Amino acid sequence: MSQPPKNRGTNTGSNTGAKKPGQQAQRPGTTPARNSNRPPVARQQVYGAKGRAQQPPQTGFRASFDRALPPFSAQRYVVIWLGFIILAALVFLLLAQPWKGAQVATSTDKYMVIETPKGTIVAKLYTDASAGVSKTIANFQTKADAGFFNGLTFHRVEDWVIQGGDPAGNGTGGGTMPSEYNKITFKAGALGVARGGDAAINNDSQFFITKKDSAFLDGNYTNWGQVVQGMDVVNKIAIGDKMTKVTITDKLP
Repeated sequence: MSQPPKNRGTNTGSNTGAKKPGQQAQRPGTTPARNSNRPPVARQQVYGAKGRAQQPPQTGFRASFDRALPPFSAQRYVVIWLGFIILAALVFLLLAQPWKGAQVATSTDKYMVIETPKGTIVAKLYTDASAGVSKTIANFQTKADAGFFNGLTFHRVEDWVIQGGDPAGNGTGGGTMPSEYNKITFKAGALGVARGGDAAINNDSQFFITKKDSAFLDGNYTNWGQVVQGMDVVNKIAIGDKMTKVTITDKLP
């Protein structure tokens, strides 16, 4: 009996699509997965009540700060501004303290101390620049530091003034120096400088102390200090009384 002819156009090569016994058919265009026996690793995700992913809770100072003062809240801005104000105040105080200390350290108070057998006279000198008598003070301090006045006398005593510091002892001695003037009035206890007929020239050693208010001297004589202790001694001075010691110091005796 004749057999039907074999179809030579099909199944001529290896039958790649054929399924062997015990083997699962493979889809065309796919490759077997490697290590297919490894169990899959699932990424854990935390979801909130509404199904949205949530970040794990944060810890530390920043997290605590954000919980106490939420970002963009009014409370947060108030705290930030208060912090800036406090910081600025601290900086100001730190800058101000050295300035304050410098002011105290550079105090220029000076006192003329005149010791006599009848007591001590203390006059506070006008060291402020506005008084305009810095050269007068410097001149008398130089002489006092050198002991120039020690042993000299008060050669003039009247009901309103006492005057001394003349090395000749009669009102004719002493050198000269430029006069300095201000608008400070001569009241009882004012310390002045003697001069001759030329208002621009002062005597460089003779000084006087008023016993009464003497406004007629204002602007015509150098006013460079005021008695703060010993006015009773001024009123006791007589002609010929000596100055035991004269000093100029920056501390009130």
